Amino acid sequence: MGREAIMLQYIPHSFGGQENAMAFLIGVLVYIGLLSLFGYIDAETREGKKNVLVFFFIFGSMSILSLSLIVAFPYRSVSEEIKEVEIRAIQENKHYLSQIQKEDCALCGTVGTLSFHGGEKNPAIVNLNTFEYLRLEINRYDMSGVPIEEPASYIQPSTFIFQDGTGAYLWVTPNNGYADGIIELAQNSTLSFDRAAEFLCPDCLRELLNQYADDEEHWNIALLDFETRTIRLFKKTLTGFALGAFNVRFRHDTERNAIEMTIWYSPKYD
Repeated sequence: MGREAIMLQYIPHSFGGQENAMAFLIGVLVYIGLLSLFGYIDAETREGKKNVLVFFFIFGSMSILSLSLIVAFPYRSVSEEIKEVEIRAIQENKHYLSQIQKEDCALCGTVGTLSFHGGEKNPAIVNLNTFEYLRLEINRYDMSGVPIEEPASYIQPSTFIFQDGTGAYLWVTPNNGYADGIIELAQNSTLSFDRAAEFLCPDCLRELLNQYADDEEHWNIALLDFETRTIRLFKKTLTGFALGAFNVRFRHDTERNAIEMTIWYSPKYD
């Protein structure tokens, strides 16, 4: 709330617009009335007094007509429109202001469970509303974070149920460098930027907002690359994307309200 108040102080104020124009014309009308009154008193002849009344009638009528037109056809000055736009922008984004410091950021910070796997060449399915995640060990590491070079002789199931009821069920095949499976979305699996702002620093929140579009549905499920500490949103309008060294292909099953996906590791070699 404090930051919003600071921002509002810098909104330009208008000397113009409907209210100021009305005040100006009323002032002119009062001035004409006083001028006519003194002129009428000072006039020594009947013809002079008549001329004063004609003057008052003409210019008074013009002022009243102008005042009526302003009331009937209101307008706003450019600075007033700028003021309204800025206020609306602040109101629309007031829930998205992050107070999280860099070191405390769930994505790029040095605390939190995501930091334990920082630098790994592995992806994760992340719930952006809670920052729960399912790590997919496509590239294996030992407990010290050292890569395991020996080939794996298994296919590893990776499952997780998030707090909102979303379920992720994938199979990881380290030897072939890919994972595939399904994410069954909960009914309330919509991305909430104000909740994401509780975990992300301003820079990371800004990067997330850059992926947002008003005409798209955004789920709270995203893909994370541990190596680059970056995320990409799953959207209905997409069927795939690249994130770091990973490529993703997916489709939304509307009947099941689920995302079927395949993620594979395809690093670039010099």
